[in-house]
Amino acid sequence: MTQKVRRTLFTLSVLGDLGNSLLLVTSIAYGVTLTTDPLIVGFIGAAYGFTYLITPGILGWLGDKFPRKTSLLIASSGQTIIAMILFLFANSPLILILGQIGLGIVYGFFWPSIEAYTSEISIPNTTQSWEHSHKKSILMFCIAWSIGYMIGPLLAGVFSDYFLSGAFITVIIVYLTEIILVVINLPKLNTHSPMTSQEINEKNDLEENDSTRLKQNTISLFELIVTIFLYSFLSKTIFTYFADYSLDPHGLQWTESLMGIVIFMFGLGRTLYFIVNYVWVHVRSTMKLILYTFLGMGLCLMSISFTKNPFIMSIILLFLGIGAGIVYSSALDLMLQQTQKRKGAKAGIFESMVGLGSILAPLVAGWIARKTILTIPFYAFAGFTFVIFLIFFLLEYLRKK
Repeated sequence: MTQKVRRTLFTLSVLGDLGNSLLLVTSIAYGVTLTTDPLIVGFIGAAYGFTYLITPGILGWLGDKFPRKTSLLIASSGQTIIAMILFLFANSPLILILGQIGLGIVYGFFWPSIEAYTSEISIPNTTQSWEHSHKKSILMFCIAWSIGYMIGPLLAGVFSDYFLSGAFITVIIVYLTEIILVVINLPKLNTHSPMTSQEINEKNDLEENDSTRLKQNTISLFELIVTIFLYSFLSKTIFTYFADYSLDPHGLQWTESLMGIVIFMFGLGRTLYFIVNYVWVHVRSTMKLILYTFLGMGLCLMSISFTKNPFIMSIILLFLGIGAGIVYSSALDLMLQQTQKRKGAKAGIFESMVGLGSILAPLVAGWIARKTILTIPFYAFAGFTFVIFLIFFLLEYLRKK
């Protein structure tokens, strides 16, 4: 039963972000044809985050009160209804914005339930520590949604070039498939972990040395929140503002298909890191690893402004994707390891920071681009990343003293 549930959660994660990213990038590409104002396009990209900032924390807590199956069924049904509405009525930026706002609500049920469920079924076998098993489950979850988020923009570019309605039809089919999987394959279980909090703590006390536990306990919630916010901020910049920049007549002037292929490289880099880390799970989740990854991501983001060559841009986005994979998987693993109760609520806080980054990245980028030139947002966001790197570097130094 556990293996069946794990496979179902993997498939749901692929489908969830396939539908989400396909709708997002399609909405951006369609929005560029409806308006030339980068700020309005920014609102389309940010609309999801307006509600997703709030809903994961609230609905993640509420999801702890109900079976995970119920939460996922509500989310999948909501996703399907919104996709159908967009297919029938999306003919203005306002409708696209309202559609993304609605998705932010239903995904507030979807992702905290998936993350909590994944953590709860992380039962070690006789040869694995709980920490090892937990990280493997989290990485499998990361591989799943990253595959979906990698394929979605690629399909969005193709559909936007040749058959726009096909994107909405595909998303409807994806969400209907989610409903079928939830109804057929997921048991109606309660929301308690298979292992009790006391059992897990006893196992960790036996298997983890004192220095490692001290390092984990001194990681502050502030650092984890800022980490996932910056991850979302930078990732959303690629899927929203970079998409707009690549299609803009004053920007790269690419076709929708070329835009989709290049953004695909970001998802590919992130997915490759998840896969490599899953196979060789020796990379320990630490704030030090996150710290130096931010430095590399800032340098990559700045370099976007120096080229218009699709091949070079693909390499830059590939490395940005690898950095995003390191940051996301490490932060999520650290956060869920440090709590054995109310995992849905904790995952909800995590996802709310994704919502905040989703709001600010396209809006701030659009506002800066309107006031200056199209490449300035990349410099500004790189500078912001360097500031976070310096703050985390200082915290890491103080922790060692």
